[in-house]
Amino acid sequence: MPALVFPAARRPLQRVGDKFVVPPASDADDPEVAYCPTGYRVGGIIADGVTMSTVASLLSLPPARVLLGTITSDQTGLKGRYTLDLDYVFPAPPDAPSLSTAIKEQWGLRVVPGKGTFRTIRVESAQLPTMD
Repeated sequence: MPALVFPAARRPLQRVGDKFVVPPASDADDPEVAYCPTGYRVGGIIADGVTMSTVASLLSLPPARVLLGTITSDQTGLKGRYTLDLDYVFPAPPDAPSLSTAIKEQWGLRVVPGKGTFRTIRVESAQLPTMD
């Protein structure tokens, strides 16, 4: 079973009565950070307060990347934040629809092959911490 992946919520929600309200966007808003816990759950994916860039990053993680056969990037042009919930079992049983079909049917997003850049991190050196 895949582990849950929960990026930290960057902007706190404000409580108004019995509802939570997302504060207005600012220049400091990071589109790669979800407002609420987001990631793989038992039986699917939950994405709350996310941009399409975050959705693409989420689908590039190993459980989805294995099924899609590639990393994903946002080409939607959508700039807002969304709440998405995908019902899908990882790994999928043989009679289940493909992940791209489930994404299209449940989220209305189409995953298409294409070319793009791949972000990498290069570690040039590492040392064990010392006690000073």
